[in-house]
Amino acid sequence: MQTLLERQVRQALEASEYDAIPLYPEQRPCSAPSTRRILDIFENIQRYTLTGGSASHIFVTQLTPLQRQTATWFGLRPSQYGR
Repeated sequence: MQTLLERQVRQALEASEYDAIPLYPEQRPCSAPSTRRILDIFENIQRYTLTGGSASHIFVTQLTPLQRQTATWFGLRPSQYGR
């Protein structure tokens, strides 16, 4: 699974207008992201469900531009992420 994840992101990165993405400390660029670094992109995402009576509301952390771009590389629509 890790190899497939890395392959998907690396191929998408190669096909995009980016040479690298900022994954290392101090936002240094990374041209061959590892699975750990890819997962770290989404580390701060939180999802809450508030339920009251018959209604419930879902709250999801707003995605950063890097998270939005990475989600599209996986075929996810950022507007649907976390729902």
